[in-house]
Amino acid sequence: MTKRKIIFIAIAVVVIVGVMLWLLRSSPQPTAQAQPTPPPVAQARPTSTPTPAPAQSLADEIKGEYPQLSLKTMSRDAATKIYVERLMKDPTSEGKIPLNFYGKVVDQDNQPVTGAKVHLGWNTNGVPGGTAYLETSSDGNGLFSLTGQHGKMLEVRVDKEGYYTVEGGAGALAFEYAYPASPNYYEPDSNNPVIFHLRKKGEGAKLFSKNLVIHLNATSPQTGVNLMQGDIQPDGVLTITSDTSQRLRGAQPFPWTVTFSMSEGGLVETAEQFPFQAPESGYASTAVIDETNTDRSIWSGLVTRSFYFYLPSANVYGRITMRASSSLPLILDYVYNPQPGSRTLEPAP
Repeated sequence: MTKRKIIFIAIAVVVIVGVMLWLLRSSPQPTAQAQPTPPPVAQARPTSTPTPAPAQSLADEIKGEYPQLSLKTMSRDAATKIYVERLMKDPTSEGKIPLNFYGKVVDQDNQPVTGAKVHLGWNTNGVPGGTAYLETSSDGNGLFSLTGQHGKMLEVRVDKEGYYTVEGGAGALAFEYAYPASPNYYEPDSNNPVIFHLRKKGEGAKLFSKNLVIHLNATSPQTGVNLMQGDIQPDGVLTITSDTSQRLRGAQPFPWTVTFSMSEGGLVETAEQFPFQAPESGYASTAVIDETNTDRSIWSGLVTRSFYFYLPSANVYGRITMRASSSLPLILDYVYNPQPGSRTLEPAP
């Protein structure tokens, strides 16, 4: 055997021995007898807890909605209780009520008004912006509507050029959708639209008008007014007498009266928003603003009353508005038609 072969054999033996030693070290070493792993015990599966969804933004929350509570199927108290529970659970729930509205515009003869401008604004409680607005107009049947919106309080205002608006002076009405205890709570019904009245302006007449400030006190409780001339005269056809024996003391109620007397013709009280046509008859010689009810918890303050008047000597008709109290000057606003016999009291445009 040559020397080279002996060297190769030695190297091979060393390699084999090294591999065997490495294998022995890599194998697990014997230990104390391991206890067998117990079989898994069957356990009741816990109720799955969904992963919390990311918080919604206020803009996303409005995508949900709460059905409007109907007072046709439950009492007002029961509905209010549910309303409170909703609000405690979701402070933005008021802004998620479906906001549907149906209206109709008619004139003084209950005929449809086409092309009336309808201004709508509503509270979107809890939703960015807080308030939303929309404009529309009445169709050929005087109808208009609002659908597909959400909110709680809706204000509707109607007007048209050439017409007087009616409700509330500014033609605006408020409707509450969320809070059942509100006196303005409204449940929409497409078959029974809310009626909005407009009054078409007439030609009118050129009227005589006057504003007078009349001071009455304990030493001068009475005065007269010459309605035709529009000035204060002791012997005027209209006499105003005030009982000023009691005066305002803090916020306490107190009795007082103001009496209006006509030496000819008379007065007819009116509550019309458009007192444009004086009546032919029914005039009385006196009218009294009586505030002697001292049982009131809150004194009403300034009292406003309106009357038609007629002066037979001049054959003229007019309208007078009186604002009176016991502690302030009496304000007199009046107009009359100088055309003898004309009962038209609508001012010309």
